[in-house]
Amino acid sequence: MAQSTPFFHRFCVHLPILYNDGRPIETEKIDSMLDTLQRRFGGYTKSPHLGSPIFEGSWYVGPDDKIYHDKLFLMYIDAPDDGKAIEFFREFKSSMEKTLEQVEIYIIYYRIIKL
Repeated sequence: MAQSTPFFHRFCVHLPILYNDGRPIETEKIDSMLDTLQRRFGGYTKSPHLGSPIFEGSWYVGPDDKIYHDKLFLMYIDAPDDGKAIEFFREFKSSMEKTLEQVEIYIIYYRIIKL
């Protein structure tokens, strides 16, 4: 008899390395967030936050369509399908936006099947 395949939540966090005014975010703040995720979910996968490859974004912000540029790294966190992860990331996102002085931080969520 085949076992059922468990579902997981996967979250992709677009974490900036610059404050909105262009100053670099202190490594200690990023390390603290990574530690929180490590303790809560047991691990994460991320792109380097310094050097190459690093992701860059550019978009229009606000009513005057000011162009904003950012550098960021991507983090992937897999969480069990227990109904608690989505609420955690809603609160985590709000906290990150305040701590890192961001207008918005993107967190993308999708459901995966672990094979």
